[in-house]
Order: sequence, then structure tokens, then C-alpha cells
Amino acid sequence: MEFNDSLIKKYLSRDLEKEIEEENQMKELFQIVMLDLGFPPSDTLFPKEMKYILDLYSSYNGNNNELLKEEITNFLIGCYNEKELNILLQYWEKQIICQNRIHILREAIQGHIMGLYNLTVPTMLSQIEGIIAEGYNHVGHMTVKIQKQYISDLLSCTDTGSFDSTINEYFLNTILVGFEHGKEIKSDLSRHAILHGADTSFGTQINSLKCILVFDYLLYNLKEV
Repeated sequence: MEFNDSLIKKYLSRDLEKEIEEENQMKELFQIVMLDLGFPPSDTLFPKEMKYILDLYSSYNGNNNELLKEEITNFLIGCYNEKELNILLQYWEKQIICQNRIHILREAIQGHIMGLYNLTVPTMLSQIEGIIAEGYNHVGHMTVKIQKQYISDLLSCTDTGSFDSTINEYFLNTILVGFEHGKEIKSDLSRHAILHGADTSFGTQINSLKCILVFDYLLYNLKEV
């Protein structure tokens, strides 16, 4: 490639602070949109993919949310294809904290790829609790109150661009939402409703992916505990 001095000068003259600020603003908006539509925002997406979701959201102008959710669901499933999921798994395999459960995680990823979502969703929900307990060296019964406190402590970063507070909100209001048998289930991914047998319609590809992404985010943060 021919050396081009003008391109280098143009690159060096960029306003990097402005670009960083704009990217952080985009991440903030991305988190708000994802949470509004019932998705855990994933920081493993590229900025261009986040921007695509924001553009899509804007194009609907607050109308036909179900169709919008369907489009974003299909987009996310495309982003986290078999190749990308195996990259996530390779990262999990390298983490010491995962070593006593990696055989379960491998089967969960393989099950997701095979479409066995009724199996992968409860498996990943149980592994989410397991990795939290292991990360905090918890002994004894883990109440919902204790689990919420662990999550709050773990996801406490307030730095600009951090996804911690949004993931914490998603976890508390979607995964740990309470339920009672015989009454309306308040979430499409209620851990209690699923593992206690009340919810029987949880086995979807996007629910399985949501569990995988939440586990991955928590695992990354647990490295620092």
C-alpha cells in the first residue's frame, strides 16, 4: 500500500474526545432502548451493531413494538451465531471460576446451537446463580435478598459507558421478578416461575440467548471479585 501522509494527518487531527463522548452517548441510548424492549444490553456488540439497533428503534417512531422486537430479536440471533457463541465459550473455558462447571456450559452452548431451548434456559439460569455463589464463596441457603445484594455489589460501576446499572435493573426486574402459582407471570424470563414449573413457554431462542449474555456479563465482572 502506498504511503499517504495526508491520511495520517487527517487521522491525527480527529477530535478524539468528541468521538469518545459520542460513543458513550450512543451506549447510554442503546442501554435504554434494549431495556425498554425487554433485552439485556450486551457490551459485546460492536458500536456499528448498537447503532443499527438505535436506527431501527428510531425508524419505528414508537409504533408497532412487537414487530420492532421481532426485528431486533432476529438481528441479535444473527449477531450471536454459532461461531460467535463458540468464541464466548472459549473465553469461559479459560476462566478458573468456570472450571468445575465448564462441562455444563459446553452442553448448554451446544444445546442452544441445536435448538434445545427448553433445556438451555433453565440450565443457564441455574448456572447464573451458581457462578454468583462461587464468585462470592457463598455457603448455605442463598435467599433472593442475598442474591440481589451480590448482584448490586457486583454491578456497581458508575463509569460513563458501563452497562452495570442497566444489567442490574434487568436482572432484578426480569430474572429475579417474583411470582405466585396460579397468577400472571410478570416476566418472560422469571427464574422462579421457570425453575418452579409455573412457566412452560420460556423455551425460545431469544430467551436462551438472553441467559447466555447475562451469564457472560456477570462472569466478566466476577473476575474482579
